[in-house]
Amino acid sequence: MSAAICAANSAGVSVIAAGAQSTDQLTWLLSHGASEVLVLPTVHVQPKRVLIHWTAEDVRRATLAVAASVLRHVPAEATYLNIVAGNVGNKQRTHGMRELLDARHEAQAVHGLEMRTELHFGEAATELHRQLGDNPEQMLILGVTDRNELKQRFAELLQLSEGSPVLIVFRAAESSAQRKLNKASRQVHG
Repeated sequence: MSAAICAANSAGVSVIAAGAQSTDQLTWLLSHGASEVLVLPTVHVQPKRVLIHWTAEDVRRATLAVAASVLRHVPAEATYLNIVAGNVGNKQRTHGMRELLDARHEAQAVHGLEMRTELHFGEAATELHRQLGDNPEQMLILGVTDRNELKQRFAELLQLSEGSPVLIVFRAAESSAQRKLNKASRQVHG
């Protein structure tokens, strides 16, 4: 049995090497039940800073939970990067700031995670690549809800054999009916 098959059938985080095949391996693992996959470059150092980003609200809570767990074991600074398209108006910029505040509040209240927040403008994959390139002593925790989006937008980040580890947190997007049910449940119980 291959390591990829073993990893997908077990609990915990699957680990794969960064490189030319990493995007295909990652997609396969996520398609076969893995929910967290660490893409580990051949050459890396222990991170002093953990960057956190998610592509959709459906994966925010899971991404923060995984980040809190990682940061209990890795002595690093946590920074959430909210990346908003560069050509947005004031309403979207205000919404971006509100998302920062909500994320920081949830990180502290629900997960006990202290983190800095930063608002950036541009395309998410490009901005994350730039941020990781600024300092090799970083790690990225990236929350996603769509395997195809991951492969199309973030493949370059996952293929770097030198650089920063990337921990993918995958949760399928909720349907609108499921979102309403979960919201009602939180209001009743929370």
